[in-house]
Amino acid sequence: RLGEQMSSAQKLHAVEAGKVLVYARPPKGDRLQERFLAEVRGGVVEGYFPTLFALRAAGFALPLRTAALAYAAQELLLHPLKKGVADGLIDLAGAPVNAALCAGLSASAGGWRHHA
Repeated sequence: RLGEQMSSAQKLHAVEAGKVLVYARPPKGDRLQERFLAEVRGGVVEGYFPTLFALRAAGFALPLRTAALAYAAQELLLHPLKKGVADGLIDLAGAPVNAALCAGLSASAGGWRHHA
């Protein structure tokens, strides 16, 4: 469970960041997102940003690499940085994301299965 792996401050930050996605419209006809968002709004489950982001990325069928880099960009936008620093960090994020995807794709039977 994601909440068990975060500190109190991280949980608060993830829920606050997730509020943006809780009230965004899901892709038309995506009942899974509609049900999950209703549970978040009703207080049944926490609306952590990483969970909501992954759910929306899946709903829009984003390729894994695109979703991973978009998540990194979103995290950088949520934290105030000096002008121009975020662009450099996004450029740096590309290599580790590519390496992780290549490692997952070349792994034996237990490797990742996704569309790229």
